Amino acid sequence: GFGPRRGGASDMHRGLDIFTQSPKPVHAGGDGIVQEIRKRTGFGRSILIRHNERVQTRYAHLSAYAAGLKVGDRIWRGEIIGRTGESGNATAVHLHYEIIVDGAARDPLSVGS
Repeated sequence: GFGPRRGGASDMHRGLDIFTQSPKPVHAGGDGIVQEIRKRTGFGRSILIRHNERVQTRYAHLSAYAAGLKVGDRIWRGEIIGRTGESGNATAVHLHYEIIVDGAARDPLSVGS
């Protein structure tokens, strides 16, 4: 979930974790432009999509990127961009999903409500 980490850790968990038993396709949450595809410390394989001037989404801990996907590509909502995984500091196969509004991560379950 979104908020303080369990176990007394002082940092915040700024996304939604969606667990899968094996790698599954990851679909873009909205239309946009691929801004970043790279391995990030902690996140492992990740993708950042800019949807407009204010909103971006990040998809992390991926096992693979969609074939041929590159920075600058136009992405459509529902398009497969990668597969869930456990790259980076992950302990199980899952997707870490963030919505970033004006540079700050927001709880994906509350955005738009």
